[in-house]
Amino acid sequence: MTDWTDLPEDVLGSIARRIPLITDFIRFGAVCSSCRSVAATNRQHLLHQFPWLLLPADNTVCSMKRRVYTLSDSRVANFHLPVPHNKRCVGSIGGWLVTVDSRLDIKIFNPFSGGEIPLPRLCLLSKLDPIELLSKVVLSSPPTSAVDRNFIAAAICGQMLAFWKPGEETWNPLDCDVENIEDIIYHKEQFYAVDNFGKVLVCDLASPIPDATEFAPRPNPVPIVRTRYLVESSEGDLLQVERSIVVGEKTDYETIGFEVFKLCSNDGPRWSRITDLNSEILFLGHNASFSLSACHFPSLKGNCIYFTDDYYRDPYYYSSDHFLGAIDMGIFDMEKQTVRPHYVRNAGEVFCVPPIWITPVLH
Repeated sequence: MTDWTDLPEDVLGSIARRIPLITDFIRFGAVCSSCRSVAATNRQHLLHQFPWLLLPADNTVCSMKRRVYTLSDSRVANFHLPVPHNKRCVGSIGGWLVTVDSRLDIKIFNPFSGGEIPLPRLCLLSKLDPIELLSKVVLSSPPTSAVDRNFIAAAICGQMLAFWKPGEETWNPLDCDVENIEDIIYHKEQFYAVDNFGKVLVCDLASPIPDATEFAPRPNPVPIVRTRYLVESSEGDLLQVERSIVVGEKTDYETIGFEVFKLCSNDGPRWSRITDLNSEILFLGHNASFSLSACHFPSLKGNCIYFTDDYYRDPYYYSSDHFLGAIDMGIFDMEKQTVRPHYVRNAGEVFCVPPIWITPVLH
């Protein structure tokens, strides 16, 4: 039998370029020094990757690592990522996480490279619990390295938005005359925010006094309070997604469905309901919401929405009497209008931190 180390470099390179998943690519690079060298120069094809679900490592809040659930293998990986439980993840983009601690210190952290970018402390309404105050942070683009500051950060703080720009030492608040902000997205060189009734605002950060004005009306004329997300499709369209949650008398709550609307510009901005995402796959949660095309991932079914539990941020579910944590996660099939699980928790498993989607990258 021929030893791996005896294979010519061009043959090893051909093998490496045919490995589609980062987890398998890492295993290939660990075979021998020749494979490791070839892997280092044959990574270009790994641009499109399955997102991973970042889970707690165990049921304690002092752990410095977290488990990873891989959609490609439908299992928990046999390695951990160095993400402490005492820092809550309030955003992710590419391979970077946005974390916040009890002092409202915000950092952008890459668990794959160890790179870390500190942002100014968020002092707005700091007497409130961070769980209530800060629900999500979205970046205009993922950093290219730990020294990259060429991005804008947007933080959702209830009815208020706050922005940080490169070179600034503080966050700048932007008051919005709307109900609670549910999501924000950087789309076509501007930030757009949506409230829990579906009104979308466009944020003007270039003026001396930044403000947010109504950009598009609600999808439904009759206001309906729902969890909402803004997502850019693979084709560049802006989507608004409504998530319907049913809450029980005590601790039971579950997602029962989604509605998706596409922004149309004919005769002014308006929303058009769509019932088929075609090959699109949406990923929703505390992360910056994003979409992928099933054309790049034959093992994933298109026309589906993968979601995590961000109703979990409600302080009620952090109380000791009702500590369930992240009970509402799954895959919504747009065609069948059904929900099925992606990660199935073990009996008695309690999540002390919310799961979040993260896209693996190699450095």
